[in-house]
Amino acid sequence: MPRHDTNTDANDIDRDWREIVAWHDEAEFIGTVAQFLNLDNLRPSFEAYLEARCDVYPVIEYYTKHGDWRASDPDAIPDDTYRELRDRMPNAAPNNCYYNAQTGLLPEVTYCEGYAVNTEFPAVVPHAWVEHGGSVMDITPTVNAETAEYFGVAFDNSTVREAMAAREQADPIVEYVLNE
Repeated sequence: MPRHDTNTDANDIDRDWREIVAWHDEAEFIGTVAQFLNLDNLRPSFEAYLEARCDVYPVIEYYTKHGDWRASDPDAIPDDTYRELRDRMPNAAPNNCYYNAQTGLLPEVTYCEGYAVNTEFPAVVPHAWVEHGGSVMDITPTVNAETAEYFGVAFDNSTVREAMAAREQADPIVEYVLNE
């Protein structure tokens, strides 16, 4: 299996991803993607990961085609909005990000999903969050917004509510959109 070297250029990163695509299923790949991330070159190495998976997984293809890096500036979020969201979700559960973000919708926030990529050590988590004014508001306790970069797609609140009503549960919205 190829190892990622911090001196590797973008073409080598892309080749490394494509070599491992054939033998990893999605769950295993998400768990091992971290060893191929280059923290000094985080965004290009993660984008190479996404590009390598597009032909295999429609969800990743959708995120790659429609997603982008999201801003994370906690200071840009008004205290009253943050407080209202926290009051609405006092028991936001770890590892339950889709439920937390979908049920925490306020008129002034937007639901997003994709991936949280840790910037201190290589880790990637499929994830959901909300944004206010284009800045990430992550209410799920397992992800530290101060040490994460977010790559994903914003969905309008009406689509989120429609998906939740149709499925009677909080699952990734991208799956609902792809099946409509």
